[in-house]
Amino acid sequence: MHEDLARRSVNSVKWNAISNVFQIIISFIQTVVLARLLPIETFGIYSGAAAVTTLLGGISNFGLGGAFTYRCSETEDIEQTAAVHFTLQIVINLIWTSLMLAGGFLFIRSKADGYLLAFMVLTLSKTAANFANTPKFMLSRLVQYKRISIINITTVFFTLIFSAILAILNQPLWALMTTNIIGFVADFVLLYLWKPVWKPRLLWIRSTVKYYLDFGSKQVLSRFLSDALDHTDDIWTKTFLGSVPMGFYSKAYSFALYPSKIISDPIGTVAISTFAEIAAVREKLSDAFHRTNAFLIRSGFFLVGILVVIAPEFIRIFIGERWMPMMLTFRLMLPFTLFDPMKKSMANLFVAVGKPEITVKIRAIQLAVMVAGLFTLGKLWGIAGVATAVDLMMVVGIVLIMRRARTFVDFSLKKFFLFPTVGLVLGMVASFSIEFWFNGVFTDIAAGLIKILIFAVSYFGVLFLFDYKEIALVFRMAEKYLFKNLLNKGTSRIKI
Repeated sequence: MHEDLARRSVNSVKWNAISNVFQIIISFIQTVVLARLLPIETFGIYSGAAAVTTLLGGISNFGLGGAFTYRCSETEDIEQTAAVHFTLQIVINLIWTSLMLAGGFLFIRSKADGYLLAFMVLTLSKTAANFANTPKFMLSRLVQYKRISIINITTVFFTLIFSAILAILNQPLWALMTTNIIGFVADFVLLYLWKPVWKPRLLWIRSTVKYYLDFGSKQVLSRFLSDALDHTDDIWTKTFLGSVPMGFYSKAYSFALYPSKIISDPIGTVAISTFAEIAAVREKLSDAFHRTNAFLIRSGFFLVGILVVIAPEFIRIFIGERWMPMMLTFRLMLPFTLFDPMKKSMANLFVAVGKPEITVKIRAIQLAVMVAGLFTLGKLWGIAGVATAVDLMMVVGIVLIMRRARTFVDFSLKKFFLFPTVGLVLGMVASFSIEFWFNGVFTDIAAGLIKILIFAVSYFGVLFLFDYKEIALVFRMAEKYLFKNLLNKGTSRIKI
């Protein structure tokens, strides 16, 4: 990997990691506070509206982000590319917003529970947020994530404050919608007003517009299918099971995503830009792909294993006994989070090499598998069946994606999965054995800590005994670029 790119990539990972620490801590506090203060059905109402607007929201971007990132003659001049992107975004935004608002008034019949209000607010929030896409894509393409990280930290900080205030004032739905509203305000202020990243201007170059639309038309279907895989289960649960089951399901899903938030998000967001810059050199691309996914798998298996074994203690300690009906669903959702980071990384690979259409067929098959699972397993077992259907969809997708990824990169499934899987199974068996023999003896806090310790010793014992080469590789990368850079700049003033 080129030294300058490696430094920019790891520096971006560092800033994303710092941002994620703040986001995870603050958003976790917010989640705990709101879970204890708000009615369960309110989470179902909000999550149902968010699922619909997110699913259709991908159309408002029309795959322009991937077209912006991909390097070619039409996108060589980044200033010119940005101006054309901004112009197209305005046109597409106006059409999308008009259709969404009209559709909301026509098809959402019930207004009593606040579902229509949530749909409208989230639609307009998405519209406003889209105008920040151009400067964000510029920073992403340059592999410079410092400003984006600061925006994310600012957003979650003010969201915590205002959502808590609104919850106390008995405005549950507005408390949940605060995230979306503050998000676009922070984008506008920190991208366009304070030390502007880019000055908006309109530009229409026919060849560049044609490139955007051609590339985007391939990417938008792939993005829509990806969003459908992420949110069809939410829409189905809200529609067929109701707001209360949807509240339990949405909370189980949000907590199950914490392994991805902790580990994969700061790396995955940088991976697509890194892959794009070295896409033409198979050896370098394979090396970057291997390092990225080896780290995601080893860290992901550890965090998911921890959450599986301490699920009952985790729920009772943090959000209360009334949320215990979600425990089985929570555990069933965790296998999905094991493979979701790798799925996203491989999708980024296809975008980086200019072949986004590869994922379309795979995601269509996944969607068919999940829909079939929802109407069979979901009808039989409720939200636990929904979670099982999602897991089946993910397994099918990973198998199909891996087969196609070999066209562009070389990798070993044995090196990826063998020892992390052995460590995961051994750690879970050891932890559940302790739970079986000493059930009820310890308090929730003590039992949780004991199971974490047993799992960690078992898991890392396997990795350090049999997988030391991969572990050492990750630590050497971190020591060379991340820790040294952090120590050298840790006391310096943050500059953006």
